[in-house]
Amino acid sequence: MLLFLIGCTSTITAVQTDLPPITAATPLASPSPITLHPSPDTQHPTPTTQHPSPITQHPTPNTQLLSPTPIPIQNPSQPCGQLLPVVLPATTAENRFDWSVPPMSGEVIPQNIRPALERLFTHPEDVSLVVYRLGYEGIGFYHNENQPMPLASVSKLIELVAYDQAVTAGTIDSASPVQLSDLEQFYIPRTDLGAHNRALRQIGPQTLTLDDAVQMMMRYSANSASDYIHHLLGQTVIEQTILDLNLGAHTAPCYFVGRFIGMANLSSSEMAALNQNSAEYGATVTYWADLYRENDDFQTAARSKWSRGRQPSLQNQALFVETFETRGTAAGYASLMARMASGQIGSPALRQQLEWPLEAFDSNQIHYQRIGYKNGTMPGVLTTAYYSQPYWSDQPIVVVLFYKSLPLPVYREWRRTLTHDALAHWLMQNPQAIHIMHVLRDAAE
Repeated sequence: MLLFLIGCTSTITAVQTDLPPITAATPLASPSPITLHPSPDTQHPTPTTQHPSPITQHPTPNTQLLSPTPIPIQNPSQPCGQLLPVVLPATTAENRFDWSVPPMSGEVIPQNIRPALERLFTHPEDVSLVVYRLGYEGIGFYHNENQPMPLASVSKLIELVAYDQAVTAGTIDSASPVQLSDLEQFYIPRTDLGAHNRALRQIGPQTLTLDDAVQMMMRYSANSASDYIHHLLGQTVIEQTILDLNLGAHTAPCYFVGRFIGMANLSSSEMAALNQNSAEYGATVTYWADLYRENDDFQTAARSKWSRGRQPSLQNQALFVETFETRGTAAGYASLMARMASGQIGSPALRQQLEWPLEAFDSNQIHYQRIGYKNGTMPGVLTTAYYSQPYWSDQPIVVVLFYKSLPLPVYREWRRTLTHDALAHWLMQNPQAIHIMHVLRDAAE
């Protein structure tokens, strides 16, 4: 058996997963009228990006990190970072804030969303929020909208769009069978709190198709299915899709399985060294993913680092996420959700993959005509992206809400209570929510 050279820290269980959406925010009492009018935005921010030149030579992976002897790959994948940077250079926040927490009337702000709002006002540099009604973008609410933030599994929207485009173009068949053994070449047990197995129990592993794999990726957020679709389409297609969608500042998504191997084996100093050579990082995590897929001994050794009682510490996971997690902007993903909601991007089948919460939760049917959703969670990071059409609105509403650098106790609590998701639902369900957000920000400033 191949031996990993780097020790792991036990005690805290793995926490990377994605949870079902909250079905509805706490019913609201009729809010008291607010007379202070916020200044409307005069222009909806437009995501921009530059198309870098493709990488013409593949960087060399650092094989010494996990194995004393390099092992050849029979069918190597393209390293992440073909067209996009793998990590972004360290920069200061786009905006500086000197805010205080504004008063929150109990008649206006439900108790269950106050912690999420308070976090926005006490740590505004660690939160991005975009909310607007289509056709009324100019008076939407925008905060840190162009600041690249860790995405967690919200980035799976890219695989969904790329897959949908390939099916529409006829280059792949959505009914093609998927072998469970092939799917599980991208699966590390206990890295997703059961998402992979829960999806298989619901769908059935006997006759899986590509469409089933996409359902596993979107509804259950199985990282194995995301990596399978990613591998099927290829790294360049995934990155080109990001560029074609014009999502603004964005890093290249790398295989989840390679990231989890790194999370369990890299020390803080090794993370720092790879962060200084991002091309080597992209090549290395891709090499690990390929080796995991092809080499049974390596796969067994990698899984042992996530076995019960041996998982990497939550602190080490959070440091890895802070250093290497795929990043994008709230403005970019709000634009994507708006274009999917309006039918400018994607087929009806794509929207069906996103709109499962309406069927799954009866209480959502009380508030929405339709609702599309993707969330993400990594240690210290909670993200959510929605489009919906609540019954009170004649146009869809988009909400994209990203939190990063959450203290681990707060992260664990919100992952259980879905406090951030409750805020997203309140923003969609309350016709006055955008106006209230402007008033709160004016007061905070």
